[in-house]
Amino acid sequence: MGRCVCLTGDRIDAGSREYVQLRLSEPIVASYGQRFIVRDENAARTAGGGVVLRATPRRSSRNMTASIEGLKALDTGSAHERIEECIRSAQFDMPTPKRLSLDASVPLGDIAEHIDALRKDKRLTAIFGDKLVSTVFLDAFITRATAWIKRYHQMHPQEPGILEETLVGWLARKSQLASLGKPLLEKLIATRDVRRIGRYICHTEFAPQLSKQDEKLLGQLLAILEEGGFAPPMLDAMIKQTDSNKARVDKLLKIATSACQVVRIDASLYLHADAERQLRDRVQKLFDTNGPFTVSSLREAIDSSRKYVVPFVEHLDRVGFTQRDGDVRVVLTQGAS
Repeated sequence: MGRCVCLTGDRIDAGSREYVQLRLSEPIVASYGQRFIVRDENAARTAGGGVVLRATPRRSSRNMTASIEGLKALDTGSAHERIEECIRSAQFDMPTPKRLSLDASVPLGDIAEHIDALRKDKRLTAIFGDKLVSTVFLDAFITRATAWIKRYHQMHPQEPGILEETLVGWLARKSQLASLGKPLLEKLIATRDVRRIGRYICHTEFAPQLSKQDEKLLGQLLAILEEGGFAPPMLDAMIKQTDSNKARVDKLLKIATSACQVVRIDASLYLHADAERQLRDRVQKLFDTNGPFTVSSLREAIDSSRKYVVPFVEHLDRVGFTQRDGDVRVVLTQGAS
């Protein structure tokens, strides 16, 4: 038993031909090109017949334009077009040559030639390594992800963007492959519609909206951090100094971080961007002069206290500027900037 769902109209008139999806109560084995007949529930009358274009557990509907266009390619397209459609509909799960041969009704020995031609025509895109996907599908996925980022900005206009790890998680879930989260983010950024600002990802058209009061408070926070140098006040102290509340200060520091005006060292410690650059210069100079250095030697070099220096070096380790080796640290040339 099953239901016949029309994909290109409201009904099928006698003698007409339409694309439909048969949703069956039990799984069956079916393959491309296989012919079938449809009878009524008592199997007493033949209602019509057809040919299998795609055997899939996914539901289709008439508003799924790409799916219906894909059926047309499978129905009337060339072997080349049928293979491309099978790869597109597989999304991020590139079919094996045997699977393509079966689903597109193309001899197994011809599959490699078709794949090479699709790559040369840029109809297939490598996400990372040899992982190939349909370019048409990838473009549609990127468009969908970009639209999601725009909706996020509309819902959170005062946020500096989406945390990178949050977006990577969303991309991984939507692609159903955890390993694709970061490669897909890089594809997004490569479109130039999306950019990375610090720990955040935002659309290039987006800018946080601040009131005049928030702009004034942000200026105060930046001045406090600039004056603090290598011994800036902790977050709680800045809140008291500006007579503000934690949520408001957190929001503005996020925006300043995304704009590369300040650097977040840890949950309660921020450093002015100029001071962070000076810190890197001092560390580089200390390493060039004396080689591997300790926390104590850096504390003397920047004339600060251990309270600050320990979080500073842990931050530099985290961003790949330095690397800890026992009680000393070295500057990594590749991480230096």
